[in-house]
Amino acid sequence: MHPSRWSLAIATLVAVASGQQCYWPNGNDASLVACPVANGSTAAACCFAGHYCMSNGACFSNTELSFYRGACTAKDWTTKGCPAYCDKEVPGAHAGIAKCTNKQYACQSTSNCATDSFEIPAGIMLPNLYLKSDIGVLATTSTAGTATATATTTGIATTSVGAAGNTGGASEATCTSTPAASSGISTGAAAGIGVGVGAPLALAIGLLTILLLREKKKTRAAFSTPAYSQTAPVSPWAKSEHTAYAPVEIPTQAPPPELPSDHRGRHELS
Repeated sequence: MHPSRWSLAIATLVAVASGQQCYWPNGNDASLVACPVANGSTAAACCFAGHYCMSNGACFSNTELSFYRGACTAKDWTTKGCPAYCDKEVPGAHAGIAKCTNKQYACQSTSNCATDSFEIPAGIMLPNLYLKSDIGVLATTSTAGTATATATTTGIATTSVGAAGNTGGASEATCTSTPAASSGISTGAAAGIGVGVGAPLALAIGLLTILLLREKKKTRAAFSTPAYSQTAPVSPWAKSEHTAYAPVEIPTQAPPPELPSDHRGRHELS
């Protein structure tokens, strides 16, 4: 199965297990995972499996280092807590968030900054399962996608972080429509979205910490895996086996025709 299909399947199973269905702005079902409910909200945003949730409703891809608008647990999208931006521009899918100025953002691409920009309030990361797993602080009572936890600051971001920050000096990425292979979000939501390109300094430091912890866990797992045998497997072609064939009877040569009894072997002189 294609990696992106694996992600969608896992997200669907987790969402069903948590009892939280997610919806796109047009009301269609979305195979995303519900985030914890931010303080003061009723509904929860939904992000792709493996991604982080922000208290302002944005989703953060920890592989593309970019932000996007996902889905919501409220089907009508009128409940407080739904990420009410890019819902009309992209009603049936996730939408990238491109940085325009210090406080202004646009949907999908910076080419939309001049005609349709908006503000996003500063937010903090919500402790969903994926964030806790990456920083090694798994809670035994939390489940992915539950919409009951409260928004709190985490060890990776002690200051409020906007949905898209200005790193300064970073070049602006362009937006394409080619889907990303592994994360489930399109390159349009991965390249031109988000941070202008890059996360705020506090968020970047936190992400580096997460990546280091993740690599550390991978290293430990590698050392704990038994070493493979150095003996090369014996090729079946190396065996000296003879195939038995069924014997075939060779037909004998037909006997020569007999001469008539009155025929003489030679002519006699009269």
